Amino acid sequence: MPGMIVAPQPMAVEEGAKVLAAGGNAFDAAVTAAAVQGVIDPHSCGLGGYLVLTAHRTGQTAPEPIIDAPATAGSLVTADMWQDEILSANPTGWGYFLKDKVNDNGYRSICVPGMVRGLAEIVRRYCTRPWSDLLQPAVRIADEGWPISAGKAASWKEPADYPEDSTLREKLHTTAESRRVWLKPDGSTYEAGERFQHPDYARTLRRLAEHGPEDFIAAGWRAKWLPTCRRTAPGSRQRTWLATKRAQLRPRSSTTAATKSSQINRRTAGRHWRKF
Repeated sequence: MPGMIVAPQPMAVEEGAKVLAAGGNAFDAAVTAAAVQGVIDPHSCGLGGYLVLTAHRTGQTAPEPIIDAPATAGSLVTADMWQDEILSANPTGWGYFLKDKVNDNGYRSICVPGMVRGLAEIVRRYCTRPWSDLLQPAVRIADEGWPISAGKAASWKEPADYPEDSTLREKLHTTAESRRVWLKPDGSTYEAGERFQHPDYARTLRRLAEHGPEDFIAAGWRAKWLPTCRRTAPGSRQRTWLATKRAQLRPRSSTTAATKSSQINRRTAGRHWRKF
């Protein structure tokens, strides 16, 4: 059937288009494209983030419910925990600048992810293809690698808009794990055209594909991830993730009625598209 795939990264568009061409529906294609997008553009989306779906199906008269799977604050967060660390409001409207950038860099800036729960809800409600099949393109690309785009390479070198703000490069340097995954041995970022492989992410996606989304909140995952997220310097809590063992991987999703504005304001989320 006629259709169009739109995403910020061309490879995500192509993989989504393959799903449509093979007989999948628009929701099948969206799940695959989103999973691939999370591999190639992980600083903007991915399994550690959140998901919102607004949809309109052909011939439908009543608004389709919005699927909202937010990345929520950890259970150890309190309303006044950073009250004494505020430097100033962010002029862009995105919250506040804090001392040592604790709300932007490192483990204390991490929210409890909702992306997997949101994708699972889309598959349950709308998809025609198996969960495992929809994730396979993302598994393959993470495992085999992909060429770094000029835009991504440039983003790793961009300066901050404000002195109190964090650069993407600074975020990558904050923890030992992020340095190991994203930087070269000499501490530099990858250049445009260089091939990048992400075997850790490939293993995560492969397990998700094989065991299903509910495995994401199983005890085995918590036991594996918690030690990394809770490593602290002796006598310090500066690098502790703000979620308890019980609540850290309990992503939630909900559905709400679509509003008129959400149906009218259908903004294109990227510049790369394919029509067929």
